[in-house]
Amino acid sequence: MALIKSVRGFTPEFGENCFLADNAAIIGDVKMGRDCSIWFSTVLRGDVNSIRIGNGVNIQDGSVLHTLYEKSTIEIGDLRDLAISAGR
Repeated sequence: MALIKSVRGFTPEFGENCFLADNAAIIGDVKMGRDCSIWFSTVLRGDVNSIRIGNGVNIQDGSVLHTLYEKSTIEIGDLRDLAISAGR
C-alpha cells in the first residue's frame, strides 16, 4: 500500500478510481482528481505547499514532485502524462 501521510494538518485527497503503486509516497497538501495513476517510487511531497492534480493524470515511475515554502505550488491540468527521464 502507498504511503499516505498527513503533514501540518493537511491530508492527501484522492478522486475515484485512482491507482497508487505500493511504494509511492503522497504527503501533505495533495489533491488529486479521478482516474489518476501514480506509479512505483513516485513521491508527491506537499509538505510545504500545495500540489493539485487534475483528472486522468499519469505520473510515471520515480517521479518526484515537491514545492518550495511560500514560493511555489504545483498545478497539473487534466489528461497529462509526466514521464521519467531515460538514460541510454
